[in-house]
Amino acid sequence: MNNITELFSQPNCQPCKAVERQLIKHNIPYIKHDVTTDENAYQRVIDMGYTSTPVTLAPDGTSFAGVHLGKIRALKGD
Repeated sequence: MNNITELFSQPNCQPCKAVERQLIKHNIPYIKHDVTTDENAYQRVIDMGYTSTPVTLAPDGTSFAGVHLGKIRALKGD
């Protein structure tokens, strides 16, 4: 999944929707994983040390939880 950002989210999560809106706004390619229906995605979030969504996994392997506009913009790589 080189050069693809991954968003781990769940339904009815407003911060998750905010991150997704920002990814779209900045034309950042991403794959969304629903941790409520994808057991592997849920386990990956736990393995990264997070206990809530949203979690964003950058192509370089770094990750962050929550809505961080600067970190999201940095994913563009401009």
